[in-house]
Amino acid sequence: MTVTVTTTGFAALDTRMKSLSNDIATKVGQSANRAGAVVIQKKIKDGVPIGPHAEGSIRNRTRKSGKVVQEKHSKIINNVKVRKVRAEAGRVINAIVIGKDAYHASFVEFGSIHNAPNPFFRTGFALASEDAVDRIKTVLARRLDKAGV
Repeated sequence: MTVTVTTTGFAALDTRMKSLSNDIATKVGQSANRAGAVVIQKKIKDGVPIGPHAEGSIRNRTRKSGKVVQEKHSKIINNVKVRKVRAEAGRVINAIVIGKDAYHASFVEFGSIHNAPNPFFRTGFALASEDAVDRIKTVLARRLDKAGV
């Protein structure tokens, strides 16, 4: 699956960002980056399949050894998160991740021997990419105007 987004105006944006101090430019960029990630996160959450079990309910699992263990059930929709990820100096990466409590999300996304794939993550990303770019443009314009540039 390929997602293509066309943008213009990077030269003007670069000029405006360079006129700011390094700290303010970083904050402006980080807030716009996160705003775009939140748009994608919401679209992914819209496509997440909802199972019949309640959040926090106890489920019994039988391991291969025959041992029965109890675990709390967690919904995938409650574990789609935007996190700041460690990156090279001068870069900020906001990643949309599935929390560790929803380990079964990969079985839903890619399928398993028992289930067909239901690609909610890829679909949500593809549907929200244009909206995310628009949101980033809006936040950048608002924050740069607020900074007086």
